[in-house]
Amino acid sequence: QFGSTELPRFRPNFGGYVKADAGGVQVLLNFRSGRARFRTLSLNDIKKGNFNPDWLRDRIVIIGITAPSVKDIISTSAISDNSPAPGLAYGVEIQAHAVSQIISAVRDGRSLLQSWSVGWEYFLILGCGILGIRFGRLTSSPLGNLLGIGIASTSLIGFGCVLLILGWWIPAAPAVLVFA
Repeated sequence: QFGSTELPRFRPNFGGYVKADAGGVQVLLNFRSGRARFRTLSLNDIKKGNFNPDWLRDRIVIIGITAPSVKDIISTSAISDNSPAPGLAYGVEIQAHAVSQIISAVRDGRSLLQSWSVGWEYFLILGCGILGIRFGRLTSSPLGNLLGIGIASTSLIGFGCVLLILGWWIPAAPAVLVFA
């Protein structure tokens, strides 16, 4: 906890994770987007003084290695940059995302990823299943049934995306499958 900002702790059944290893103190990362997320300097640039000193003044500096030979590469679908390759990120970049997330949450009020309790997730899934059964019994044509499932599924996925932008991870995929 930093002042009034509390980092939501990762639990074994957090969001879409089931019986995950939640040892230690972990949080889900809300990765930065865009091509130039963080300024990087090479060791040669620092040795030769090829940088603006204001880039380091009053900043958090993370020192690390970004070489494929070091084997500090993490596979993640959250980063679409081509730093080592699409879907891969260096460990130092993951650390930069974590530090940036904490600072943005504390200073700017950026939302952190949270999840509903297991009971609410089951309620959403079961509720969608009951609605799907009711909807299927009300429609008489297969085409109307298919159209209704498409509209309801798209709406539920859109609702899940809006909540994700607001920092809430809901089980949209299981709810859509049960509804269908």
